[in-house]
Order: sequence, then structure tokens, then C-alpha cells
Amino acid sequence: MDRGEREGWSPATGGTRGEGRQGDDEIPFRRLLGIRVISAGAGRATLVMPWQPGLGNRFATVHGGALATLADAAMSNAILSALAPGDRIGGTMELSIRFLRPAEGDVRAEGRVLYAGGRVAFAQADLHDAAGRLVATAQGTFALQRQARMEPGGTATTESGQARGPGSGDSTRNPLGRDEGMSP
Repeated sequence: MDRGEREGWSPATGGTRGEGRQGDDEIPFRRLLGIRVISAGAGRATLVMPWQPGLGNRFATVHGGALATLADAAMSNAILSALAPGDRIGGTMELSIRFLRPAEGDVRAEGRVLYAGGRVAFAQADLHDAAGRLVATAQGTFALQRQARMEPGGTATTESGQARGPGSGDSTRNPLGRDEGMSP
């Protein structure tokens, strides 16, 4: 058992839709940064990261790494809100962020899904500081792990309609090339 599991979170359970979580208030790193989910549903999510001195850079504004983490969290939660129960995010495949101006005080992030299908999702996030100024925009690509569903005739398929199981050409590896259940 690793430390996260002792604290009630593990890569196998955090980030799965349909298990009573909108996923990410329980991730230890997000908790360390104080990130909270305000709302999530229908492919959108709003999160907030309250200012604390540990988030500051040498200019006494919010560190870019903390902003990138908040953007990633907002996009992840937006995607989770759009997935079918049991489906999960396998990991962030790509994240880009454009910093527009220094962020001061609490930061609010609004994530939205652009596309979620098959094994990949694309999302965007806008980050605003305490004064309401747009401080950063982000885009991300996320791997999806779809739960197999039984179709009439006993064929298991994913949400995208891909056949799964013996003879389907599908392996037990996720889009990042890692064995199922492993953290990216």
C-alpha cells in the first residue's frame, strides 16, 4: 500500500466517474495547493485555488506551476463530468498554457470539454484572478479509459463502440501504453 492509499486515495480510484466523486478534491497534490471543485457537470467545471504564501513566486504573484496544475484540474473535472459511469481519465497526454498576466490572490478556473470520444478528450480552461482578470488560458489532451459494456449478443464494447476482448485486436494497455490501473 502506498502513501496515497493510506490517505484514502489511489490512482486506481481517484479520477473515475460514477463512484461518488467529481474526482479530485481528494488528490493529495491538489489538496496541498488548496484546489477545490466549486461545480462540475455537463462537460464544464469551475475550480478555485485560494491564495496562500506557498503558492507565490519571487514577484509575490501566483507561481506558473500552480496555475498549470489548476488548469489541468479544471479540464480533468470537466471531462469527468461528461463521462459515463465507470469511465476514467488515464492521464494528461499534453498540456499547454499561455500566461497572459501575473495572477494575484485567489484564482478561479473554468474548464470545458471540446471533444471526448473513443480514447481521447480535448479540453480548454480559462483562469481568472481575484480581480476577475483573465490571467491564463490552457488546452489539454487527455487519455480516456472506457469501461467495457455488454452489447446484445454478448459482445463487449467501449463507449465509442469499439469491440473489446479476445479476437477484437484490443489489448489491455491504455492509450499511454501503460498497463491498465497504473498511474501515468
